[in-house]
Amino acid sequence: MNPIVIVVAGEAAPFSKKVMSWKARDGRFGTHAYDSSKYSGWKDQARYAAHKEMGNRPPLECPIDFSLKVYFQIPASWSQRKKDHCRRGLIRPTVTPDADNLCKAAADSLNGIVIRDDKFIVNATIQKWYSDRPRVEIVIREAPLFDAAEPELALQG
Repeated sequence: MNPIVIVVAGEAAPFSKKVMSWKARDGRFGTHAYDSSKYSGWKDQARYAAHKEMGNRPPLECPIDFSLKVYFQIPASWSQRKKDHCRRGLIRPTVTPDADNLCKAAADSLNGIVIRDDKFIVNATIQKWYSDRPRVEIVIREAPLFDAAEPELALQG
């Protein structure tokens, strides 16, 4: 199977939920969770890119190998030398958002479109880079299966 490549232009938005408490006049109360506006907008953009890539194909329902590359904008205030180091990969982003929140945002945006559910992801690789062109690149492929106890019994395919 050929890999499915999805590119979402612009800054990545990490997974984040907002919680609102409410209290009714009759004494009832509770909370309501909703997506932050930045995350919600990014998720819509990612889902649109995923729909374009998938066309009429059904979502995958097999073990998935998930690769995520997040490219952050190089800060304008940095020196030219530091910017060049960023472009060459000598300086990597150690800033928020956390890699796990980026992964969750990307995986959730693909649910029902590229993969039936993110529970099918069995291997995930997350990388953070600097670039002059911020974007998120997601590569989905069927995970290779092999017998960990007896590698010579690996499924060939």
